Amino acid sequence: MPSTSSDQSGIASLAAAQWLADPAHRDARVRKLLDEDESAIVLPAVFQHLHLHRQEWLDPFLERRSLSGRFTTGRVVYVLPAVSGFHRWLPRQQTTFSKLHREMAAERKRSMSERVRSVQILARMPVHGVDDLTGYLTTQSEVAIVEAALGALVWLDEPTPALPVLLANLDDSRARVAMYAMPKLARLVPKVVLEDALAELLARPKLKVTVHKEALRLLGGNRSERALQLLLAAWRVPKLHRDVAIAALHGARRWLDREEAWGMLEAALHDPGVSFDLRFRRETNQGFTTRRATWSSYSGALA
Repeated sequence: MPSTSSDQSGIASLAAAQWLADPAHRDARVRKLLDEDESAIVLPAVFQHLHLHRQEWLDPFLERRSLSGRFTTGRVVYVLPAVSGFHRWLPRQQTTFSKLHREMAAERKRSMSERVRSVQILARMPVHGVDDLTGYLTTQSEVAIVEAALGALVWLDEPTPALPVLLANLDDSRARVAMYAMPKLARLVPKVVLEDALAELLARPKLKVTVHKEALRLLGGNRSERALQLLLAAWRVPKLHRDVAIAALHGARRWLDREEAWGMLEAALHDPGVSFDLRFRRETNQGFTTRRATWSSYSGALA
């Protein structure tokens, strides 16, 4: 492999990529490259091989250190470009690598994008839980770090404990980020847990309109008797905000097999106080009788 030994990094990198292209010999050739020059880890094909197949070879590169060789200058600390797939790593490897990213997240001399990325990567490691990220939520002066930690909670290996944390942040300036993360979390947690959380949320005396709308959308996607009853209770609240009413009505259309849902839609059609989307009103009004009759006929046939 004379070309891979070239002193010119560009030639050596190109030659190494070609040399490693054959999967039948890649494992032995990756090992040979690393034995001759540890800086070969910076080559994408080498890193990917270790990350996907040879995690036991990653240990020398998990800590904070610079590398010297043909492929690096040796003037900066090398950080493995791993951002996911940590379930393949041993817990001790994740712990070692997370220490590096914690240090990076705390270094104010680094760009904010680098620090945010480190916080997000921490959430991707299965060894971490909610408690490992909540510490970043107290960094009041650094909004980007707080929001990164809040949004990254949904990527934890066990995200259910993140639900109360997100709910606790729905009443302040972080509501935008917390509510954006809720739909992702809703797909991961048990339905009963989600319904309990939404019931607690809707019972609060005052909610931001965006939060209220998203809560009703989540109920609409969670077809159960309790979800329907919560939706009906939200609809019956006096002087409901227009946008919140629209969200409730859209949710009701998922329960067309229930009389209560048809009652909501019919009431909205004849209520001048509910000035929701005109196209939605027109389509629903024109097809209301036909759709209801069709559904009733279909339901009767099933019975």
